[in-house]
Amino acid sequence: MAPGGLLRKRSVGSPCLYQKAATIALQKQNHSVGWARRCSGHCKQGAMRRRRRYASPRRPGQGQRMSRHYKGNIMAKEPESNKIIVAKLEAGKRQLRTAIRLWFDDEDPVSIHTLVSAAYEIIHSLARRRGAADLLFDSYLVKDEYRKYWVNSVKRAAIFFKHADRDPEGILEFFPLSNEIFFMFSCSALSKMGDILGKEEMAILYHLMFSRPDYLREEARQKIAPKAFEDFSRISKRDFLEQFSIAWDRGDVRGKFPFPASPAK
Repeated sequence: MAPGGLLRKRSVGSPCLYQKAATIALQKQNHSVGWARRCSGHCKQGAMRRRRRYASPRRPGQGQRMSRHYKGNIMAKEPESNKIIVAKLEAGKRQLRTAIRLWFDDEDPVSIHTLVSAAYEIIHSLARRRGAADLLFDSYLVKDEYRKYWVNSVKRAAIFFKHADRDPEGILEFFPLSNEIFFMFSCSALSKMGDILGKEEMAILYHLMFSRPDYLREEARQKIAPKAFEDFSRISKRDFLEQFSIAWDRGDVRGKFPFPASPAK
């Protein structure tokens, strides 16, 4: 009996692997006819699964290929009250503020860097779309011929903490000080977008003003009383955030970027 009489081809597309394997086996007379019939049964089961898959309910606007992912999704059964709608900018600001609170609590710097770098990626892209310039990735201080190297160096730690496909046994020398740089440039990008800085952003900026006076220009440092630096050295980061929160609730601190703007290119 010819192999074609035993096997039924799919209605759409080429024969499946079971059909091809059975056809080759019968041609070489290495397998029994019963084995070929079992292969044909597998093809029937596959066709039934495909029909059920493409007939499953779909989300509005989604194609048939998305239906198999949506079917059986437990999140689809959740009530509407348990869902939140998040915009891109809000997602970036949420990650940034969470990272700042973790930093004030002296939590794990690796987790903080993963959060703040993800936040900055969003904020940077949105700021560039709104015409902002002189950000971390496109700083005027870096020459154009070294731009790619600079960006790769800045992103190296974040990529290392998120992926393990290329270097599963890799080791990285990480400097937690880079978290403060991401904090400062994230707040700067938000300010250049015209966004009003929140309590967490202002707290980290004022903390950096006192803990890292080298970040400030000379004219900015002269506006701060020397006694303020002495008093600041006696307080912990957590206590600073608590005291700053009290001042913020009283309205003593405005949401304006405290660092001087960088000069034009």
